[in-house]
Amino acid sequence: MLGSYAWGFSYANLKSKDLWGPLTGRLREYWIVSALLTATSFVYLWYWWAFGAGEESASVQAWFLVFLTSAFLWMFLVWRFVRTGQGRWSVSLNLWITAIASIALLDLVVSDPDASRLTLAAAIMVMVHHVMFDAIVWDASALRPTSKTKG
Repeated sequence: MLGSYAWGFSYANLKSKDLWGPLTGRLREYWIVSALLTATSFVYLWYWWAFGAGEESASVQAWFLVFLTSAFLWMFLVWRFVRTGQGRWSVSLNLWITAIASIALLDLVVSDPDASRLTLAAAIMVMVHHVMFDAIVWDASALRPTSKTKG
């Protein structure tokens, strides 16, 4: 997943403004803080399910796969949209698939009797970021068609 982001900033030569759109000032600062907390929370959740007390079921594995796959594909889809102006809805769909997967992961944590408050807080952080900041705020503001793109 992080490799796709590195690719986007180096090989694909995506400029900062291409990815941020009108997310400026405080909103961008909040998004960055949220993204850092979310990444830390996701690593904690992965560790909790892989090595800790969490029950690693087929559902957990499936939703992790959906989440990671859609998060990995995001950069490539944004690159296509920025370069060609096509695929705006595939980026939006991708963000919502990631958001739905984060809701499913939260549901799995809530239903696990071994989940601690820290685990619950981590799952909530992952879900809030992907639903609020990515699927709702980023999707609605950063993917507005410009003179160079067609939605």
